[in-house]
Amino acid sequence: MKLDAVMRFLVIALPLIAMGLATGGLWRVDSQHWGRAGIDRDGQEDASRLEEGESLRERALQRLGARPIDAVAFRLLGQQAEAEADPVGAIRFYRIAAARAPRDAISQGRLVEYALAGGRIEEAISRLDVLLRVNPGRGQVLLAQNASLLRNAKERELLAALLILDPPWRHVLPTALASTPDPASAEALLALLAKSSGYRTEERLLRTALLATMGRPFEARTSWGATLPAAVRQFDGLIFDGGFEYGAGPEPFGWRLQSPVGAAIGLDTANPAEGRSALALIFDGRAVDFSGVSQDLALPVGNYRFDLLADQRLTPDARPFAWTFVCRETGSEIARMPLPATSEGWQRFSMSMEIPAGCETQQLALVHEARSLRERTLSGRLAFDELALSAVPR
Repeated sequence: MKLDAVMRFLVIALPLIAMGLATGGLWRVDSQHWGRAGIDRDGQEDASRLEEGESLRERALQRLGARPIDAVAFRLLGQQAEAEADPVGAIRFYRIAAARAPRDAISQGRLVEYALAGGRIEEAISRLDVLLRVNPGRGQVLLAQNASLLRNAKERELLAALLILDPPWRHVLPTALASTPDPASAEALLALLAKSSGYRTEERLLRTALLATMGRPFEARTSWGATLPAAVRQFDGLIFDGGFEYGAGPEPFGWRLQSPVGAAIGLDTANPAEGRSALALIFDGRAVDFSGVSQDLALPVGNYRFDLLADQRLTPDARPFAWTFVCRETGSEIARMPLPATSEGWQRFSMSMEIPAGCETQQLALVHEARSLRERTLSGRLAFDELALSAVPR
């Protein structure tokens, strides 16, 4: 039976069946038995459930004979039309299935793809919204695979307008965009969202990572800085929070402060040199493998001056610490500021440095110059405050 014949059969049969229902009934529709508007309880019946030798059309007609509004039957007819290379028929049947059961993820997903192929972007986005609401996992995969949704500026604006309304599936967006084959379009969508008040942390982090992956580290750093909360943005500069007013984070350009065994790293609010707090490191006489203080930077090529205040009270025979700048692209050290083991209160230290060409990202880190187990054994206290970088004209 051809698909058009099936449709003619339904046009004739449906009124007769409805009349039978009205006069006492051919059967009683039991919603509890049928689940969601004719979809099986998992909502996912497809060709894999056919009996051996059974066709999609036969299964569809069997279901329609039992229940003529069955959504799965129309989806099966859509799949049959696809198998016969009849996209017009497939779309027609999938639309009926989706109208009968909006939670039918398979029909909604196929309609998204047909709408994209036909350039009906508004329909595609509308159906994608429905799909992501009823089946976020399937919708997330579809969003990741269809980068064409993001490539055109108008399409991105439509999708961004939907996202700004904060749909319940928005939490899957970063995962979907992270795996898209078109990171530039994904970043452009996130740039639109960045203009809204509801820009989320996961989206900000993904956009920063995408910009870095695309070889645009300066933009990544700027994007990150622009999306910091207003109360935190005041601490930003070439170094973020050089006065240690905020503390650890936020990723990926904030401070990483991790206390190794034998040391405690935190904020000292009792004796800062300036502001409300300083960075304090306390050692208890054990051997320390130190690597607990660092920050990623994205400095343009040029000359810089590095300044800081330090209050160092280690035991006099202890090996000193140093602040280093390392090029992340090459792993090579750009500059090192060695410090004495002890100082009389807060003292200022400065050095000049140059960021060479080909070094677009750097890491600033506090390192310990120990060479043996004995030299790693530390007692005392260190404190740092007011770290600052300033560009020096050539």
